Amino acid sequence: MINTDKLYHAFGELLYAISMADGDIQKSEKEAIIRALKGHDMVNVILNSINDQETRKIGVDEAFRSALNTLKSHGPFEEYNDFYVILKEVAKSFEGIESGESRLLEIFNHEFLH
Repeated sequence: MINTDKLYHAFGELLYAISMADGDIQKSEKEAIIRALKGHDMVNVILNSINDQETRKIGVDEAFRSALNTLKSHGPFEEYNDFYVILKEVAKSFEGIESGESRLLEIFNHEFLH
């Protein structure tokens, strides 16, 4: 089992990956992330993770793989469903869910919700 900071850092990686899947993090995606995380205890860890990925110019697949590995190491977690809902909302926030975003959502759903 890993600590929760690492788990939420991984969620930040997922948010970064889903936002970048359509080519760049759009203003509407950033706004959707902020809305979804408002009041969340781990908001700073999550946003710092996104900023770190963006600063280092990490690729979508690398960020997504890193997050999946961390979540798999952690095992079951009651907030995975919440993660999925937020990821889907962020994906929808800019011109709907496109194919790259859909692929990431499907993988996350398959790995952690079934």
